[in-house]
Amino acid sequence: MGGVCPCCAKRFKAEAAGGLGAGSPFGPNLRAFVIYLRSVQGIPLARLSHVLRDLFGLDISEGALVNILDASREPFGHADELIKARLLAGTALASDETGMRVGKGNCGSGCSITPTVPSSSPPNTAPRRLCMRSSAIGRPDYWISDRYGGQMGWATREHQVCLAHLIATSNTRSTLATGGSRPG
Repeated sequence: MGGVCPCCAKRFKAEAAGGLGAGSPFGPNLRAFVIYLRSVQGIPLARLSHVLRDLFGLDISEGALVNILDASREPFGHADELIKARLLAGTALASDETGMRVGKGNCGSGCSITPTVPSSSPPNTAPRRLCMRSSAIGRPDYWISDRYGGQMGWATREHQVCLAHLIATSNTRSTLATGGSRPG
């Protein structure tokens, strides 16, 4: 941060506070807040820049936001690998996926859980890739999923179709059979 002295009109530049990363004027709390707003709340970069200005009076460029997000890639990637290894080491695995529109194309995103570990895959990760990753590390004894064919047959002991999916499918079929409208 810097500015112009109101008395002598000379420009000045403040020294960075202790504990800041080399080359970055942003502390860990602001970086964490930016990562949260972008990845969890899904705020676009241009709007995120405006939000930070409106909330904190901080003028930050989209490029600086991209640098903050890019710097988080390696630590989050490492944590993601640890979660996946723990996830696939369990004896039971539950998974689901959903489709979404991103830009002009369709893609999917999936999530998986064991009794103790939740995990999610980035958009456009095919559910079958989770199966292949699972087989490389070790297949779970029990797999719970919807009726997606790419996930069927990957459990070493039993595959359970998700009861919520069965109920939803059953309700949709009975509603359509009686001439009712499809549930929203």
